[in-house]
Amino acid sequence: MNLIVKEILAISTAIKNPEQTALDILNNKEITLKENNMNVTEINRLDIINHIEQNFDRTQTTGLNCLIFLALREKSTIAYQKKEWGFEDIPEQIIQACDSLEETELAELGADIAASLLDEIISAALDTKNAQKLTTQAIDDHNQPTLLSDY
Repeated sequence: MNLIVKEILAISTAIKNPEQTALDILNNKEITLKENNMNVTEINRLDIINHIEQNFDRTQTTGLNCLIFLALREKSTIAYQKKEWGFEDIPEQIIQACDSLEETELAELGADIAASLLDEIISAALDTKNAQKLTTQAIDDHNQPTLLSDY
C-alpha cells in the first residue's frame, strides 16, 4: 500500500479511536473495511463502483462524486471533504476505500461515477419518450388511412 495512503488512513482512524496511535495503526498491515470485509490493499476502483451500484441511491452517488472532485481539486482527502461538507449519508468505509486509491484512479472513479449518472439520466429520458410513444400508439385508433371523402 502506498505509504501516504497508509498514513492518511492511520491518522483518520486514530482520530476516531484516540486509544490507538497513528504509529500503532501504521504498523498494523491489515486495515480492514468492516462493511465488506475487504482489505484496503485489495480494494480497486471496480469494487467501489460495484458497491455504489448495489447500495447507493442517486443522491449518495452524486454526493460521493462531489467529494471526490473536491478532494482532487483541493489536494485533500475525501474524508476531509466529507468532514468539511457533512455528507453523512456516505459510509465511512467507502470514503476510506476511495482515499486508498491513487490520484489517477480516483479521477477515473469520479469519471466512471459521472458516466453512470449520465447513463441513468439518459435511460430515464429515453424510457419516458418510449413510454409516451407506446401510449400514443396504443390509444391511437386511426390505424386506417383516411380517405379524401372523410374531409
